[in-house]
Amino acid sequence: MPEIRNLSIRNFRGIAYLDWDPHPGMNAIIGPGDSCKTTILEALDLVIGSRRGSFTDADFHQLNTGDPIVIDVTIGDLPKEVLNLEAYIRFLRGYLWGLVFDEPRDGTEPVITVRLKVGEDCEPTWCLFSERVDPADLPRDIRGDHRALISAQRIGANVGQHLAWGPRSVLTRLSEKRDGLAAVLAKANRAARQDFRIEDAEDLRPAVNSARTVAKDMAVAGALDAEAALDARAVNVSNGAIALHDGRGVPLRALGIGSSRLLAAGLQAAAAAAIPILLLDEAEHGLEPHRIARMLQHLGSKAECAAQQIFLTTHSPVVLRELSAEQLWVVRRSADDVVKLHDISGIEGAKGLLRSHPEAFLSPTVLICEGATEIGLCRGIDIYETGQGKEGMALYGVSLADGTGTNQWKTACDFQRVGFRVGLFRDSDAAVPALEGEFLQKGGTVFAWREDQSFEDELFACLPLSLIPKAIQIADRLRSIETVNESLGSAGVRKEDRDRIRTKPTDADRRTLAKASGGKRGWFKRIDIAEDLARSVLNVDVMTDKCSLTDVIDAI
Repeated sequence: MPEIRNLSIRNFRGIAYLDWDPHPGMNAIIGPGDSCKTTILEALDLVIGSRRGSFTDADFHQLNTGDPIVIDVTIGDLPKEVLNLEAYIRFLRGYLWGLVFDEPRDGTEPVITVRLKVGEDCEPTWCLFSERVDPADLPRDIRGDHRALISAQRIGANVGQHLAWGPRSVLTRLSEKRDGLAAVLAKANRAARQDFRIEDAEDLRPAVNSARTVAKDMAVAGALDAEAALDARAVNVSNGAIALHDGRGVPLRALGIGSSRLLAAGLQAAAAAAIPILLLDEAEHGLEPHRIARMLQHLGSKAECAAQQIFLTTHSPVVLRELSAEQLWVVRRSADDVVKLHDISGIEGAKGLLRSHPEAFLSPTVLICEGATEIGLCRGIDIYETGQGKEGMALYGVSLADGTGTNQWKTACDFQRVGFRVGLFRDSDAAVPALEGEFLQKGGTVFAWREDQSFEDELFACLPLSLIPKAIQIADRLRSIETVNESLGSAGVRKEDRDRIRTKPTDADRRTLAKASGGKRGWFKRIDIAEDLARSVLNVDVMTDKCSLTDVIDAI
């Protein structure tokens, strides 16, 4: 089965340079928005897909038409029809362990490189490329029937074409005798003309009679017996007119987006022998989670031996949970638009992160939060800030991940190994000096309360007395008054003092409140409660005085 061994892109749209050796089987390209995931699929489609697109200045990186667009796709596991043809011998190259040699040598796999080049005139040329061949002799494209053997098929948002027998349809690839389709269409054209009767269109009769009268008056002998019929040149039941229909005769192209893509993907898998390479943009588009899983399984995500080489992009954590680390590539785009795809399969902890924090893989920056309280605080502050028209975490590509207490350091270090920008938000009683030193040395950032202070310690030490009742009200409402009273009692607050501490706390109550609200079942150890607290109490409009609490929030 033909497979792409190397993709090289220069000066194409958002990519200044890319060099990538994909895996056999499934290649899921993940990363934040605007990291050029779809551009990579577009490049493959333009070089070895079924369409030949046109180009404008906007297709050049930063509109730089002075440097040509050059996209090279190197393909291995070539069919014998290509390997054995004398015309291609000059263009055979060698591939081994991520290296492309311009001439085959012992131990290398014979490969060919298909090049797309677009100059400042915006006219594209496709050719087989080899440094051994004089550039003047390069424009030798691969033969049409051989191109079909190594071609890629793309499933985009519009998949209706794959549910009819058209020139680029998977149904056409699945049909055993494609030559017979022309005869069927010609017969359908004749039948349509023969079945048309003027009696079925009486509204045309007055015009026909007028034409006959004018023909007689003007002595046009050939039109004296004029009749209305279907024009053989106008009636053209062409490729694409024959389509799949349901039992009621409704075309399957009328299915919803998700169902259409699911059916098209299944057909592509069924046609694996004829379609060796599949391109799937936004794999989750239009599909519910259970149908995403079904589609990926049908495409071979769990197969030991892949029937196709598949390239897909996704922004869905559902897709990530269904795939293995060996099937994922994390995209990173540098400031100078050099795009790199990172293989995470060999990185310690990557598999665990995929199962526990798939959402975080879709952002360039991950803030590991010790637990629910820290996640809620970050969410609440972000909701308040963006509600005031300020910049939020999403603008900077930041996602939150739950470190689940004792696992927070492992999670942070694992994300760092995978190549993410990582921050850690923890209580000060959760410090691990050895791990923290390594984490900081590798570029990590730690946000923590003052030494030996928990969040509850910091909260009730810093909150203005006027805001403490509001914080207790949030705990009463979302935890229950009974639960809060029980914890106040455990902290030594007498029954007769509980109403006072709710309405008129004093500085002497601060340590007691910190003790009552903390612990494993603390008042704010739930995402929704901490979020409400941050949005309502800890926002910048209320916390006007600077303190250690606001210092940490400002730093985050």
